[in-house]
Amino acid sequence: MLSTPRRSRARRPGSMPTGRPHPLLANAARSLVRPSAKPHTRQNGHIVPMRNQLQQGIVKALEERITMTDSNDSAPLVRGLGVVLDACAEAFLNEPTSQVVSDMRRVANVLGAPGFDDIEADDGLKQRYYDRMFVTSSPLYVPLREGSIVGGGVDQNGAMRYAGIESGRADHVLRCYRAVGFDHRALVGYPLAISTLKPDSIASELAFLAFCVQRCAKANEAGQRDEAARWIELAQTFARDHACTWIPAAAACLERTYRDFYARVCTLAAQAVHAVLDEALRKPS
Repeated sequence: MLSTPRRSRARRPGSMPTGRPHPLLANAARSLVRPSAKPHTRQNGHIVPMRNQLQQGIVKALEERITMTDSNDSAPLVRGLGVVLDACAEAFLNEPTSQVVSDMRRVANVLGAPGFDDIEADDGLKQRYYDRMFVTSSPLYVPLREGSIVGGGVDQNGAMRYAGIESGRADHVLRCYRAVGFDHRALVGYPLAISTLKPDSIASELAFLAFCVQRCAKANEAGQRDEAARWIELAQTFARDHACTWIPAAAACLERTYRDFYARVCTLAAQAVHAVLDEALRKPS
C-alpha cells in the first residue's frame, strides 16, 4: 500500500557559454511528445486538446533543428530548449503516471541522455515521488528549493544538512517573476505539489525559464529581434543568478541516495539551465 503524504492546508499556488549549440541540444528526433500539465486549453472559446497542438509544434521545431544548416539561426535551439525545461518542470509537478514517464523518456532519448529506459510508472515510483518531494521524515527527501540547497552543506559526519525554507533568495526570485507577469501559482499539477509550491521551488524556476525562452521564440517568429534578445537576456541572467547556482547541487543531493527517476530528471534539468547560458541562443534568427 502506498504511504500517501498527509496533505497540508492548501496555499495558493557556473556558466557554460560556447560558440556552438550546446551539446545537450545537439541531437534531435522526430517523435518527441511534450508532457502536458494541462490536458486541454481554450482557443477561440472552444476546448481543444493541448497535447496535439504542442506535439505538432515540437516536431516541427526539432525537424528544423535536424535540417538546419545555418548555424546562425538560433530559433530551433530556443524552441527545443523551452521544451526540455517545460518537461523537467512538469515531471516534478505531477505524479509519475505512465504518460509523464513516457514523455520524459522521449525527451531524454532525443537529447541522448541515458538512464530513462528502465523506468516504469508503478506504485514504487509513485511512492518514491512522495518520499522525494513531500515526506520530510524520509531519508530520500530532498527540499528542492533554492534557499534550502544554497544554504545547506555536508556536516562533519558526512550527512547532508539543508537550510531553512525561508530565504531572501526566494524574495528576489518572486520579484523577477512579477517583473514580467509570470505567476508560479498558476502552474498546474498534483494538488499537493501545487499547494506546497514556492517561488524558488525547482518546478517554479524551470517553468519560469521555459516561459522566458518560449517568449523569445515567439518574438523571433514575429521578427521582433529586440524583443527576442530581451527575453533571452532575462533568461540568461536568471539562470546565472539563480537556477545554475543550485540545481546541479540538488541533482547531486538526490544522487547521494539513489540515481532514480527524480535524480535523473534533476540532472537533465541542471544541464538544461546551463544550456540557457549558451551564446548560440543570442544569435539572431
